[in-house]
Amino acid sequence: MRDLGQVLTARTAASALKLFAQHEVDCVVLDQVLPDMDTLTFLGRLGEAVWPPGVLLLASLPQSGQVMAALGRGADGYLPKPVAAPELRAFVLRVLERHFRGRGLAFLSEALDDMAPALLAGKSAAIGGVRSLVANVSAADNSVLISGEIGTGKETVARAIHLAGERRGKPFALVRCSYRKGDECRLDLFGEESPSHPGGKRRIGKFEYAAGGTIFIEDVDWMPMVAQASLVSIIQDKCAVRDGGRKPFPIDARIIASTTRDLREAVAQGTFRQDLYWRLAVVSVALPPLRERMEDLPDLLAHFFAQHACRYGRGAPEIAPEALALLESYQWPGNLDELDQVVQHILRSSDGSTIDKENLPMELLMASQVRALAATGGEGAEGEEGALRHARQEFERLFILRVLDQYGGNQVKAAKVLGVHRNTLINKMNELNLRYAAGRPRKRWLEADSSKA
Repeated sequence: MRDLGQVLTARTAASALKLFAQHEVDCVVLDQVLPDMDTLTFLGRLGEAVWPPGVLLLASLPQSGQVMAALGRGADGYLPKPVAAPELRAFVLRVLERHFRGRGLAFLSEALDDMAPALLAGKSAAIGGVRSLVANVSAADNSVLISGEIGTGKETVARAIHLAGERRGKPFALVRCSYRKGDECRLDLFGEESPSHPGGKRRIGKFEYAAGGTIFIEDVDWMPMVAQASLVSIIQDKCAVRDGGRKPFPIDARIIASTTRDLREAVAQGTFRQDLYWRLAVVSVALPPLRERMEDLPDLLAHFFAQHACRYGRGAPEIAPEALALLESYQWPGNLDELDQVVQHILRSSDGSTIDKENLPMELLMASQVRALAATGGEGAEGEEGALRHARQEFERLFILRVLDQYGGNQVKAAKVLGVHRNTLINKMNELNLRYAAGRPRKRWLEADSSKA
């Protein structure tokens, strides 16, 4: 890791923040559980910088809600523990590349053409309409309001608008309102002339940094009312004053905001200013959820596989028809962000050139079983009891496959993890018609014939 640059270490969050105040840090690798501070609070403190560092989370409980919350608070990704050194180094390289790419937007305008918005690619009419709207609004300089569910690519659209417009050679500044409390959001936007808390320092706000460029206000519906009032004022007056300062500075930045909820409802409920809504929604872009653009799934899978495969020293695999059908039938509540995580899971858990059903995450496979059971409604020769037994057997088969695969087919270790005797495991495998497939690129327990189960 030291070949990538200077490495600083800290045992506590408090000591890490001291180092962060003394050094310009580009990437932070932290444990899921910190000894002296809540992880989400720590991420919020890191996000106070004009250029927050990239963040990689080492997750001891990767399926916990805390990990997903950390991703929503600014973490670039996570790796389940234990982590191999090559995998950690590859992930840190990716985080650094993203971090420097963001910082270089103000200076490396020749690199902007390489940042084509691949997540907007696809054949569906839904995403085609978004592409047309992006092309139309980029030439103007109006404020834009982007709405859509979590993970639909709102930041991608904001960057696409910025890159296609006349401000493309200037900074693109990002403000995340969802984890800003009270005055923190206002200070992040407009800056601070004198420290308002012990250990504080003078800092410029994102509006001042983004001079001539674009400022993207993510989750604007979370913005506190005091910050909303200040934002209305600067849109009108085209100038702002740092907190604690007296001298105003000019504001010259295009404003793009995003929201996951209907701001008109927030206005009606009194949690969002109506005058601010009309100033932001000069142009509105509504992003479709992934489940409404399933025609684009093959292109999106190809994009994510190409993006992540190099981290694992392999080429992009192909998707077997059965696996693709399961992916297409899934509802994708996390949209593109969830698809990104699923692709990374597939690459970590498989090494073949073709992705089969068994390589998909357990929760996705179980969702497929639940849908199939609901579709049958318990009808058929065996009725509800037979459908429930089939669903249970499918779960047992997939779960045993995963555990055996994790321990390289070692039945003794797998039985210990499953909490059963080895003979019990063997009997269950015979019942489910599981066999050892030695001819595969990677030895793995496979279904012999699920139709006989």
